[in-house]
Amino acid sequence: MKIFGTQRPNLYKFSAPEYDITNGCNTIRIGTLWGFRKEENDYLRDEGEGQFEYSVKFPKMTPVSKEWISEFEVRADATSFVEGMILKGDQVFVEGFKLAGSEVNGWVYCTSASPSAAGNVSEAHSNKWIINGEQVDSFGKYLASLLWESVDASDLPSQLTEQRSLQQLSRELSMQIEIKPVSYEDRRIEIGSELEFPVQKLRELKNHIPFIKPKKFKSEQEVRFAFWLVHNDRKISINDNAKIISLRPIDRFIGAFK
Repeated sequence: MKIFGTQRPNLYKFSAPEYDITNGCNTIRIGTLWGFRKEENDYLRDEGEGQFEYSVKFPKMTPVSKEWISEFEVRADATSFVEGMILKGDQVFVEGFKLAGSEVNGWVYCTSASPSAAGNVSEAHSNKWIINGEQVDSFGKYLASLLWESVDASDLPSQLTEQRSLQQLSRELSMQIEIKPVSYEDRRIEIGSELEFPVQKLRELKNHIPFIKPKKFKSEQEVRFAFWLVHNDRKISINDNAKIISLRPIDRFIGAFK
């Protein structure tokens, strides 16, 4: 027993009536991060999901640490523009550059911290159900286990499957889950010095990119379940396959919310 403990708050899932799992629906859809960029529903589409841009501008050519400069990375669809960067011996000098692109693609399940209305989401979905706070982590682990069972070769990038079978790869694959509230902020940062964004802050920012959305979505109050495939301790981008998975027995985790 703990004298002081922490518990997640209740979460709420807004859905169309036919997909309300407290009303007879036995399946759940888990989309992908990149899939939300081309979501057909105008209320739910976010064309910048998982994307970010770094803009570094120093007043003059400035020495920076190699550890710092190596933290600037995007994993897909990368574009870059270098205004000034040179290497003198072991020292890197930077004046400015821009780097834009995507972080890895993973499966995403979206809920809200709001019990009443969740902005664009509740405009599109009239029904809702509750995940009790003490069950949030268990619910996430349960979804992760179902996703893990559903993974097949069609989900994996071709560079992994060209030489080896899924059975061979399975010994090197694992799944990670993150449950975090979304931050509503600009998907672009401007950096004027290494001290302004040190290495640890850059690492934290990169890890949080899949949980950043523009301020126009703020009323959604989203709490996001993100599921990542990991190969040899490094996240990999899945192919853009949403999953329809069977849920029973899920009833122990959720309840009707009226």
